Amino acid sequence: MATKAEVRDRVLVELGKLALGQTATNDQQNDISDAIDEVYADLKADGLTTWASTGNIPTEVVPHVVALTAFNRSNGVSRDRYQRIVSKAGIAKREIRRIIANDYVSDEGPTDF
Repeated sequence: MATKAEVRDRVLVELGKLALGQTATNDQQNDISDAIDEVYADLKADGLTTWASTGNIPTEVVPHVVALTAFNRSNGVSRDRYQRIVSKAGIAKREIRRIIANDYVSDEGPTDF
């Protein structure tokens, strides 16, 4: 599990706006926190969340949430970095869907035909 702050910092590193060990500015923290909330709302609308909006994010989906969030805030990054972000974001929802499907456990018993 990762906190929203941990995910936020990973997004900023992905965008090249924060080096490891640095602290984000208040503006950066607020902007990326808003972007994470936007990604959460989008994933929730698609039925792809298994965590609360205020809770920790499951480890398995963290890289994909980072990718989607970075994509949403990728304006102003270099062309090479943008291409890497687009590549990761392009498969993120599919990967989250696969992860959630693998975690699904039916509450129903076997059906007699």
